[in-house]
Amino acid sequence: MKIKDGYFNIRRNNLAKYLVFILLILNINNVYAATVDEILDKYYPIYNEIKQYRGIIANNGSTIDEGVYLKSRYCIAVDRQLKVQTKQGKRLYILVIGNVSFHQEGGNDSGSHADTGLVGMFVLKPKDDGWKVEYANPAMNAGSSGHGLKDWKLIQVGPDLWGFINIHSDSHYIQSFSE
Repeated sequence: MKIKDGYFNIRRNNLAKYLVFILLILNINNVYAATVDEILDKYYPIYNEIKQYRGIIANNGSTIDEGVYLKSRYCIAVDRQLKVQTKQGKRLYILVIGNVSFHQEGGNDSGSHADTGLVGMFVLKPKDDGWKVEYANPAMNAGSSGHGLKDWKLIQVGPDLWGFINIHSDSHYIQSFSE
């Protein structure tokens, strides 16, 4: 019985060492300063070989039932990337847009008029020689016909507060609107 108990204790100690090693690796990754591309790759994990774009599957703004959204596959591109000096230090504001443009097999696809485009907004702060995410909202609906709104403007909305702004116009049925 003692040999078996001793064997179990050795295995438990090895398991504890492995867990500590894994936790150290995870902590090192959290401290690691990433490039902008590495950060965006984490939020947009699909890579479309045919189109050579990063992408994501996200809500497209259309619903089947109350609260049940349809999803589309969006190709992502950076629309704006601006550095701003704030009271907290330098910040990098990034805005990405996404267009419905590929289906499950990777071929071409396009959104319907009712499908929105995709917009993602990020605020990064310096970390060593790279960046760390301070704020991220990677998948918001904006645009129509499956295309994300382009040409966003970064404006100062308070003493130390910045944000992106854009105008979207569209027509449905017999109504036209701008937001």
